[in-house]
Amino acid sequence: MGLNTLNDVEKYFLDRINELENQCREHTTWVFLCAAAMINYLVNLVNGRETNRNDYKDFIINYMPEKYGDFEYLGGSKDLDSQMYHTLRCGMVHCFSLFPDSRGIGQGARVRSIALSHKENKDGNHLDNYKGGNNNLDSALFIAENFIDDIKYAVKKIFSNAKNDTNLEQKVISWINKYPPIMGEVLW
Repeated sequence: MGLNTLNDVEKYFLDRINELENQCREHTTWVFLCAAAMINYLVNLVNGRETNRNDYKDFIINYMPEKYGDFEYLGGSKDLDSQMYHTLRCGMVHCFSLFPDSRGIGQGARVRSIALSHKENKDGNHLDNYKGGNNNLDSALFIAENFIDDIKYAVKKIFSNAKNDTNLEQKVISWINKYPPIMGEVLW
């Protein structure tokens, strides 16, 4: 399958999201790792270049559902976008850990600011405040199935916007051509 048009690229990402939805039945953290990697790619996609921390945070606020920007931790912080950057991107994708990388701690990252679960194993709802079993955490609870739905929302928003914004369309096509996403047919 070639990724020559916006419709092709949108279908590609929606197909990957369907795969993640199917993998949710396995109740593993791998779903979150793939979702975190997809968000990182989508951030680059809408910017048409390798991006930085501020681009990532802007993506969370501008493309993910509004509840991500509105989320407030029990301690009063409204920085879920930053915690996602440090925990999901820097921690999970780059360090293969749920802990932020060491640079992130000096930049406002908090250990255990995000808790991961699945619908069947939860003690709350997606993006609820989560205190943990000993009530000693101040985390945002991410439920895999809902998180995947929210990424689908972001993908649809990207491509809806790109169909009406030639600058965004050019960035998407440019990034796809420069860094084609993983395809199942051929491994290099």
